[in-house]
Amino acid sequence: MTTNKQFNTYKEGLDLEFLRTYCMEHGERRTFERGETLEEAGEPAQWVAFVERGCFKYMVHNDEEGKDYCTGFAFEGEFVADFPYCLDGDVSEVSIEADMPCEVRIISGRELQALFDSDPKMMLHNVRILKNLFKMVYGRDLDHYRYTARSR
Repeated sequence: MTTNKQFNTYKEGLDLEFLRTYCMEHGERRTFERGETLEEAGEPAQWVAFVERGCFKYMVHNDEEGKDYCTGFAFEGEFVADFPYCLDGDVSEVSIEADMPCEVRIISGRELQALFDSDPKMMLHNVRILKNLFKMVYGRDLDHYRYTARSR
């Protein structure tokens, strides 16, 4: 495993400029203070945002241990969402909270789903994003077997 690989590898080979442009042109500008949540685990997921400034963290709660674990980040210049759950308002699997003061351009997941449904070219963007997300998550899962905790 290479240590200089970017963290959010789902972006590799994807052209997400269409989504950044859409968020910048149609999204509402919002600010989040540190600790404020974008999505709450167990509640319907609703949002997709382009992070202009700041950083968000994805958190999951382990009831048995009574602890929260950070499962990922969304950095400046990236998108933050509980994807694909936000597209249909499905229950969010994670809480997403600002790790510092953040500024975003935000749209609803349902609006993004309507954009994906608008033509076959847009639907292909959705398929490519989902494919890349699956590869990233699957690779991380396999890394739990391939590497020690220290190596990961």
